[in-house]
Amino acid sequence: LVGWAGSTDSGDQATLSWAPSDKAWQAVSVGSDECPGANRCPMGKVCFAELARQRAQAADVIVVNMHLYGLHVGTGGMILPDHEVVVIDEAHQLEDIMSDTVGVQIAGGRFTALTAALKRVLDDPAVVAPIGEAPTRVRDALRAHVGERLPTPYPADVQEMLVDVRGRIEKAQSALRAIDTDVEDAKARKLRAQQLATRLQETIDSALSGREGYVSFVSGGPEYPRLEIAPLAVGEVLANGIWAQRTAVLCSATIPTSLGSRVGLPAAEFDELDVGSPFDYERHALLYCAVHLPDPRTPRFATAVHDELAALITAAGGRTLALFTSWKAMDAAAEKEAVVVKEGTTP
Repeated sequence: LVGWAGSTDSGDQATLSWAPSDKAWQAVSVGSDECPGANRCPMGKVCFAELARQRAQAADVIVVNMHLYGLHVGTGGMILPDHEVVVIDEAHQLEDIMSDTVGVQIAGGRFTALTAALKRVLDDPAVVAPIGEAPTRVRDALRAHVGERLPTPYPADVQEMLVDVRGRIEKAQSALRAIDTDVEDAKARKLRAQQLATRLQETIDSALSGREGYVSFVSGGPEYPRLEIAPLAVGEVLANGIWAQRTAVLCSATIPTSLGSRVGLPAAEFDELDVGSPFDYERHALLYCAVHLPDPRTPRFATAVHDELAALITAAGGRTLALFTSWKAMDAAAEKEAVVVKEGTTP
């Protein structure tokens, strides 16, 4: 990864020809929760994220996924540059995705990330170890409530767990504030750890405050449960975060008729158009699900998909438009199909 970082123009994991482990990627990347900002980071001038942000500032059109736009709305417009128009494709997903990204969650993984950040700047087991043990504390308190909506105030075991882990974070914060150094790299590590700790404390405070208009529930499984706090309705958030600030175009093949009211669009201030479709789906469409393919997480999946795609293209006599979820997957399939065509096994 370090060698690749010296040659890539984007730092985008999707451009890798192989998949690094989560642990390896976390060791060389910094999430938004711990990024101290370009001006306070010694790597700010060469940071791939900052370079991408600079390119976005100069662009006329910016393309992002809906989750990133949701984070932009949730942070009060801190991620993307100013823009006058937003076009939201697959708008039938807008309500659910905004609820996920505008809300917050508490899970063991956040404490694991904080532990790693603390270890980079603190050598005090009495401070770091309690944070490292917090994921187990979180799991034990939440696992009995998986799949449940939590009342306000929370059940005693959940309430006590949140107060406990917040105290552990505060102890780490005190240790971080006591660090006094002129070494730039050490300063950056301290800032990253402080930001992670502060964001996690803010999330815990949000959970403990029982915010009106939000619902708390436990998702995930018994081994990796997470407490989620999401808005009951995203209309007000979107009204202030998008509709009041810019022109918006929402499009999808399956927009429900009630979407406008559910996402906070003023009833008399938007136009709705259903253009239908000239295609006769009933007579000219067939839904086929390749349920025999291996698990997508196994090494055999890519080869099986390519073989299946070749068979379907052959059955269709060519005439195929294939859609992919990433450039990497498309390039791999194109390369495979080029070999198949060269060998003469498909038209």
